[in-house]
Amino acid sequence: TRDDAAFSFAAVYAGAEGLSAEYVDNFIRYTFMDTPKWYHTASDASGELVRAAGSGTVVLDNSTRRAESEGRYLITIRTDAPESSGTRQDLTLRLKYVTMEGTARETEPYSVRAYVNDFYGQWPNSGGSADFAYYYGASPNGELKMLVTIRDVRNFTGASLTMAAGSTDDYQFSDLRIQRADDVSVRSMSWTSVRLTPSAGSELTSDRVYDRTVTGEQLFDLASSTPGGTHILLQNGETKEIAAETKEVARREDVDWQKLRYNMTFVEAMQNLDFTKARKNYNVTVQVATDERSTYVDDDSGSRNKFYFQLVFSGGQSGYVLANQQLSSDGFRSGTAETFTVTTSQDYGVLSAVKIIPDDMSGTSDIYDKLKINSIRVVQQDNSGVSPTWEISNVGWIGIDYRDEGRATSVSGQPGRSIDELARTYKVTNSSYTLNF
Repeated sequence: TRDDAAFSFAAVYAGAEGLSAEYVDNFIRYTFMDTPKWYHTASDASGELVRAAGSGTVVLDNSTRRAESEGRYLITIRTDAPESSGTRQDLTLRLKYVTMEGTARETEPYSVRAYVNDFYGQWPNSGGSADFAYYYGASPNGELKMLVTIRDVRNFTGASLTMAAGSTDDYQFSDLRIQRADDVSVRSMSWTSVRLTPSAGSELTSDRVYDRTVTGEQLFDLASSTPGGTHILLQNGETKEIAAETKEVARREDVDWQKLRYNMTFVEAMQNLDFTKARKNYNVTVQVATDERSTYVDDDSGSRNKFYFQLVFSGGQSGYVLANQQLSSDGFRSGTAETFTVTTSQDYGVLSAVKIIPDDMSGTSDIYDKLKINSIRVVQQDNSGVSPTWEISNVGWIGIDYRDEGRATSVSGQPGRSIDELARTYKVTNSSYTLNF
């Protein structure tokens, strides 16, 4: 007997959550809420046939990674209702804004087609078109949704939408919205039939609809701010300018740096100058060497002393972080993997080294209480399937310099030291990626 099989979805997940199935019309239909690393979907509900004792080959597509939430905005363009409003021609969008320093800027032209297709991901359809998501949004009553990242925005002042030169049809839209994208969900799917019948080109159909939920404050809504609504027509090569004055997304007060250099009031001290705005987080795991003792007392590998860590990247470095403040034991225990977090305000690139400063100025510092580290592992926190990971092996013993407290009261005083004299630098020995399950 032959027992053939048909499948509608194949994927490689980095932690498969949100995958469900239901039995409909003699078929198992899958709905997935999580983001696969690679995936393939059949072109129709009947699936792709695999013959008994046979084999088949599918091409796995890369799943779109979620972007950082910092400086990310959802732009929604609503296509008007009349049947002739839609288009399959190219549209480009530019946004005008004011920076935190008060400088007027304009973004580069965004390809609406490319950004909309990226927002929804691969969308199986009858014609195998890679632009089905764009055609769906550019159809009557459809919505073109795109995520853009713009740094250092105080507020938006306008937008411009352009129809490509040489276009054979027009495009009419009724709304343009700008929303801050604080959180963007993975895409959801519902089994709903879609039929796109353009004025030019072939008809396309699909048996599913994709969407993603975006949460965040709405900054601008063209339709609600225009009495009587809007119906804006774009023709061949034409550009429409839209005044989109929004409320302030963020603000940095004017600061007298010369004054703050020496003193500041309580109110000034409470200002958010964005120096500590987190853009990258790194989990640092220190594997303390194992010995016969299980605590960090006496002469074992652990230590009660305080240790500061700095991450050194190809394009900059983090601040110094006192690791002990984040450890549940307040110290480094023998044979234990102690973990803490280092945050940076910028993406400085690839990690190249870790600097460690042992504290020898505290009254509780013990020059005989050294720390022995087998390895250090640094993992960049990432909401995609994999996270960049760096390792430093064979770190060894870390002690503190002897400081004669009596010199502090002498005529010459305690001599100062540079960072290079204080810090010990350990180069990265291996780099890889960690799967996020």
